[in-house]
Amino acid sequence: MKLKRPKFTTNISSKFSKLRIIKNLTVISSTFVLLFTSYNGLSMLQTTMNKKEGIGTASQAIIYISYGLSSLTLSRYVIKKFGTKITLFIAVILYLPYIAANFYPTWITMMPSAVLVGIGTTLIWGSQCTYFNESCVLYCELDEDARTERLEQGKKSDLCSSNSKAFVDCGNDDQRINELSVRELQHKIDNKEVVLQDFHSRNNRFVSNELAESEVASELRNNSLKMAQEIYNFNSEKIIKTQINAASNVIKDTKREGIILKRSETADVSTEEEISKCFDPISTDHVSDKQICNLNSSFASTNAFFFGWHGLAYYSAQVSSNLMSFCVLRRDSVEISQITYNFSCGSNYCNFEVGSFSNETEEITIGTRYLLTTICISFAIVAALLIFLLLDPMQNSKETVKFSWIHIIATIKYSKKKEQILLIPLTIFVSMCQGIYTADFTKAYIACAWSTSQIGLVTVFYGITSALSSMLSGLIIKYTGRIPVFLLGQIFSTINFVFLLLWSPDPQNPTTFYLAGGLWGTFIGIYLSQLRAFYGILFQGDEEAAFGSCNLYSAIGWSLPFIYNDYLCTSVKLYILFFISCIGILGYLLTERIYYLKTKEMSVKELRTVKANLE
Repeated sequence: MKLKRPKFTTNISSKFSKLRIIKNLTVISSTFVLLFTSYNGLSMLQTTMNKKEGIGTASQAIIYISYGLSSLTLSRYVIKKFGTKITLFIAVILYLPYIAANFYPTWITMMPSAVLVGIGTTLIWGSQCTYFNESCVLYCELDEDARTERLEQGKKSDLCSSNSKAFVDCGNDDQRINELSVRELQHKIDNKEVVLQDFHSRNNRFVSNELAESEVASELRNNSLKMAQEIYNFNSEKIIKTQINAASNVIKDTKREGIILKRSETADVSTEEEISKCFDPISTDHVSDKQICNLNSSFASTNAFFFGWHGLAYYSAQVSSNLMSFCVLRRDSVEISQITYNFSCGSNYCNFEVGSFSNETEEITIGTRYLLTTICISFAIVAALLIFLLLDPMQNSKETVKFSWIHIIATIKYSKKKEQILLIPLTIFVSMCQGIYTADFTKAYIACAWSTSQIGLVTVFYGITSALSSMLSGLIIKYTGRIPVFLLGQIFSTINFVFLLLWSPDPQNPTTFYLAGGLWGTFIGIYLSQLRAFYGILFQGDEEAAFGSCNLYSAIGWSLPFIYNDYLCTSVKLYILFFISCIGILGYLLTERIYYLKTKEMSVKELRTVKANLE
């Protein structure tokens, strides 16, 4: 991994303000709310609404296989070719055929449109992550410029006050020099006044000498002022030299912990003092944790907040989509018999034993299907219009580029990076959890034991906790760092798996369904938003390839639950998830350690270079 300092120089920074950046991020987040309200409202029901011939399950598997393959071939190329805005618009359009195919779900309509959704998923996540990362850099640049301007204004006011107190604030030696200089000046002025008085006494008889007297007095005053100015200049030079010597002593002798090296193109005494304190001592072996200059702290915290905010919007779509599906499907609700859910629902649910209980889920009427699909496609069209009409383009993300295998190789190369390899298990785990929820939890726990119409209501709690945990995790990271937040996510995921393995779903106790959905959403919200933010920090400057690689493994994680859905019982799937989560969190901790050591090494090298230039 080649660590890069965030580059606060772009050719479009002058066109953006903080408010405009926030507006653009809000437009993208609103688009995600509308689009995934429509898409999730249908995808959560595919294993139940389109269960005939397994069309729904197969279409979901095709989506994520297409998602993985297009991550290798298209994401980086399309973003560089068309820019992030056009790529986002194209991605939203590619969702429309699949949503419309739910009017008449057949193999001919669902499978080709599922391929398009897979491509659209690659493009929408790759362009969203790239746009957010570039916006974060712009935001940090504007914030840094504003901070620098405030510092310069403060320095100007300090300079004025220091000039007015120059003779008061100097050291003992300077005071003695000033006293001596003033005595000399006073002595010479007194001598001149004596001469002048003598001159008056000898010439007061002649009126014609009054003009000569005024000229002599004027000359004497001018000489006195000139002498005073020379003494003042001499003292000022002495004061400046003394202050510089004092600052040099501070640079050499003082130590200060926790200094953050900030971007500065010009160095004055104050900045030299801060930089020197970061350097003492220079040796890497003697640099303590508190003395490491965290060059990327502002970028990392802003990045985490932006992605956390987007996670809030994305998971808000889980709430709105499932409220919508609950309200629409409620009229088709059919109660499931006590015998059915006691026999096979929950962790004991096995698709290959479906013949043992023919009544596990109810059918959805044609009228309900048409109403739900019409609402969903309307939301998706509005989402496309938002991007097209309101989003400002990032011109620096658009380049003249030709499609070649180099783009595929670049994405594959990122898969060979040590940090990427260590993050693969966690990336797959996060996506598998979402796939298991969509393919298994909704069917084995909710539809089987309670009702298909209740899937939306339970998933509302999944969406609420996902949105809140995503947003709060971005805020908490600013104060605690990433590691405690990721460990908290691991704790919630472990509690969730233990609960699901022990729980026997009972429709007479609906609170437990909501609790299960809330637990699932809590750790998903933490992992999904902050893992992508961590990718942006690790591979800053190569976002397209990095997020393309991330999307590839996310696609693998999404598709696996749908591929083996009919061959494993729910309990086995939960054990597999728990095992992958343990490997994933271990790989994440190792990645953090590598990132910390390389950041420390880079900080010391840069600080050593800066100090050498100052000396």
